[in-house]
Amino acid sequence: MSTVTTDSQAKGLDRYFQISQRGSTLSREVRGGIATFFTMAYIVVLNPLIIGTVPDGTGEFWPMAISARSRQPLRWSRAS
Repeated sequence: MSTVTTDSQAKGLDRYFQISQRGSTLSREVRGGIATFFTMAYIVVLNPLIIGTVPDGTGEFWPMAISARSRQPLRWSRAS
């Protein structure tokens, strides 16, 4: 299977998504998709770093509190 988009495949994509009728080109749409992907990947990586530096209402940094609690052994309690 070839990974290179042939002219007939490009025409099929254009026909299916009506790219040229909407005033765009296939290459512009691909570039926009790549830019969107990298922007979202950047946000997914950066958000925890930003949120982890701000204390919550109790004064704890929530990523540290979660990781500290996850290291504790599970304790099963029985309701009597």
